[in-house]
Amino acid sequence: MLVKFYCLWIFKLSLYILFVRPKEFVRAGVVLSPLTAVVSENDSMTLTCTYSGDESATYFTWSVSRKSNSTFTDIGIISAECKSVIISVDTSMYNYACPNNIQSSWKIKKVTRQNDGDKYRCNVDTPSPGSINSNNVVLYVQDKASITSFFIEGHRGQTHVTVDENDGGIQFTCEVDSNPSSIVKILFEGEILKERSNTKHISLTHSSVACLHGGEYTCEDNNQYGQLSKKSIKLFVNCSPRPLHQMRQNITSALHVPVTLSFTALAYPQPGTKGFAWFKENDIDWVPVLSNADLHIFSSASQSNLTILNVSKADYGRYRLNVTNDFGSYVQYLFLKEDVPNGGSSENCEGHSAKETEDTSLITGISLGIVVAVLAIYAVSITFLYKRKTKSKDKQLVVKETTQKTYVNVAYKPNEQENQDNDGTTKAEGEEARQYTDLAGYSRDDRTTYEVLQDL
Repeated sequence: MLVKFYCLWIFKLSLYILFVRPKEFVRAGVVLSPLTAVVSENDSMTLTCTYSGDESATYFTWSVSRKSNSTFTDIGIISAECKSVIISVDTSMYNYACPNNIQSSWKIKKVTRQNDGDKYRCNVDTPSPGSINSNNVVLYVQDKASITSFFIEGHRGQTHVTVDENDGGIQFTCEVDSNPSSIVKILFEGEILKERSNTKHISLTHSSVACLHGGEYTCEDNNQYGQLSKKSIKLFVNCSPRPLHQMRQNITSALHVPVTLSFTALAYPQPGTKGFAWFKENDIDWVPVLSNADLHIFSSASQSNLTILNVSKADYGRYRLNVTNDFGSYVQYLFLKEDVPNGGSSENCEGHSAKETEDTSLITGISLGIVVAVLAIYAVSITFLYKRKTKSKDKQLVVKETTQKTYVNVAYKPNEQENQDNDGTTKAEGEEARQYTDLAGYSRDDRTTYEVLQDL
């Protein structure tokens, strides 16, 4: 602002009075933009100094105050139309544009993390007002999220780690470098296991290592100013083979169509093509199954498929798959059944058939049991009656009257006073013996004869 000085002498008072009157008002202002400078690491950043005033700008002076030092230092003085240029920094890192009377620009070619927190200022010199300072602009460097380390405790620096199943616990640790703090995740085979926000450190622990824990683990770090950053570790768990998924053992198929029996193993080391062996039950034996014109077997590192190209009656039955690796073996049974044409499954039909067979067997068993019991009772009764009848006949002589008479001979008992003959027999005894005729030998004391007579 220009002023004029007037001196007035007042007579008699001998006083001098000084009057100051403004000549005119000079408008001037400087704005440095952007007001908030946010930039990603390794990107460029341009600052613009804009002068607005009644007079033309003569010089633009650029200054910077480092984060570690609060004092501003001039880094460039540039006159209008670049008639005079003084640069005190490396021009490979900075650049400028020749200013006109109202505007100048200053460019940082490649922002680094060391630039974060730096303050920039622009001063404008004019003929009348002199030097006019702009506002301060703080540079915020947002670095892209980066993972400094991702490791398993005890295996730092290793991207492939092998452990034994049930061999204690393991801990994954992920450390990140991000400004601002970012979202950090630990994933297993693409599935998020743990996630934290506004952090630079995250860890995950398995208290006991199982075969299912084997696979690829990934740490991901991301913030709003950078692209996704990630690192991975592959964990291998030594274990014997087992099914990766729950198996359906009963498989149905119609005749004259292809069908595939498949098995996927969870194991390490993986069984490989030589770790799978197929068999088919033949009565009491298991016959090896090999590829041929009608049957194809394909095995990879962890999966084996048995494909029957044209199913016949002989293909139905039970199959067995042996899976082996260095730490053990596993046996899987699969049953191929015929599919019922009317829509019902062969499994249901066989179930009904088996039930009917069981019912028939039960009824037959009960019937045979009843018949055997009745026969046993009948045999006991006959035996009892026969024995009873036999005893009764032994005690009695039953004489049945017919047209003939049957005589019973009664032996004669002589008296003691009778005289005996010389041959030792009495006279009465001899006479008595001559009076009767001897019975035939077959009828003497023959119990059968009496039974015959009784029946008559």
